[in-house]
Amino acid sequence: QFSLDWFVHRYIYTNCREPDPAKANLFFIPLPLTMLFYGVKYKAFRQKKASSYVELVKQHLQGLETWKRNGGKDHLLVVSKTIRDFHDER
Repeated sequence: QFSLDWFVHRYIYTNCREPDPAKANLFFIPLPLTMLFYGVKYKAFRQKKASSYVELVKQHLQGLETWKRNGGKDHLLVVSKTIRDFHDER
């Protein structure tokens, strides 16, 4: 379960890659959210830095023609932890 994002990343880039974005049906976003979550939780980096990074990725994606084509509905983001692990601890 904990390495699912890395497994999917390797599998997609090895077996399912379409180099022409116009022909692709799905777009994989290699964003390690589990790593970011635990980096903040165990103080490897600050929440503000992680949030800024995710915001930069979001802005980049929203500027892509492939994102605009379907409003991001054809973009895949893998999160390998269950949602209960991402609750607000404040």
